[in-house]
Amino acid sequence: MNLRPNSRYLFTKKNGKKFRATVIDVLCRESSDYKTLRLQKYEYGNGGNKIEGIVTIPYDWIKRANTLDDILRKKFVILPPEILFEIDTFN
Repeated sequence: MNLRPNSRYLFTKKNGKKFRATVIDVLCRESSDYKTLRLQKYEYGNGGNKIEGIVTIPYDWIKRANTLDDILRKKFVILPPEILFEIDTFN
């Protein structure tokens, strides 16, 4: 996965659960292949539960990460970038 810092994604974990968050960065250990994903603005569940501050999870837990643009492109919906930005940053 090519995750861009400060970009918002819909993540799918390997267990099938989904959440939305903004990527801060990916931390790597020099001595191993272990990676940690640092996130902010973490939202999960149907009720839009939120966790404020920084959340870290093992990078290996992530199966897929899609931006709003990725999702809409698959459904052949074309929106101007400023509209996508407004939708994606709506809380």
